[in-house]
Amino acid sequence: EQKAFADNAFKEGNYRDAAVYYTRALRYTPKNEKLLSNRSVAYLKASRFQLALDDAIAAEALEPNWPKVYFRKAQALLALRRPEEAVMALVQGQGL
Repeated sequence: EQKAFADNAFKEGNYRDAAVYYTRALRYTPKNEKLLSNRSVAYLKASRFQLALDDAIAAEALEPNWPKVYFRKAQALLALRRPEEAVMALVQGQGL
């Protein structure tokens, strides 16, 4: 239910609300890389770049063979003005 609220908020451009709903959903399934990835992009859109990176790293730890997490990580690193690390994340994801 919380994920559905989060997805709707995200689609409407309410990124902070989406992050809150994803956080609530993660209370029920804390080790869900898809929820972490979704919250990462919501944080990114809400200009909460470090939180976006933290979630991307957490999702990577849960599912290191999922290329999307490296893209999310790269997006956050670029937003944090760490382009060299962003390129490394993309290369790492590309190798999967």
